[in-house]
Amino acid sequence: MKTRIFFVDDDPMLLASTRRQLRRKLADCELLFFEKATDALEAMASAPAQVVLSDLRMPEMDGAEFLAKVAEQYPETIRLAWTGQSEIDQLNQVFETAHQIFSKPCPTDSLLEKVTNATKAANQPIADRTPLTPKVCGDLAVVKIGKTLSP
Repeated sequence: MKTRIFFVDDDPMLLASTRRQLRRKLADCELLFFEKATDALEAMASAPAQVVLSDLRMPEMDGAEFLAKVAEQYPETIRLAWTGQSEIDQLNQVFETAHQIFSKPCPTDSLLEKVTNATKAANQPIADRTPLTPKVCGDLAVVKIGKTLSP
């Protein structure tokens, strides 16, 4: 069975670019792309993804809310967040629900490494999974409970 990976971002150009960059490199995975978090949740209901990668800042339902719903309904799904704008409040909201948070744009090799590591983790029993590290990657710095966490 192919690992299902959902990419959720309201930027169609970014989704198209990501599709072009990764489709051959992740040929053993089923890659699905959504411009709306609500559409991704509907798709999860019929065939859950093992990995989701979501932008944080989106209209209708933002990435923090989307990833929280995925965590609640599909706790076995690996949840990645990426953002082009690192607003502290939003990052703090997603910090508990995302397994890894990183900045975008993300170089292809780096994105491929993160997604590949996530698929490896997703294919392990939950009890055997090791945390994806670092939790915060790239140029992001997250303030969490009075601490600044940097990559």
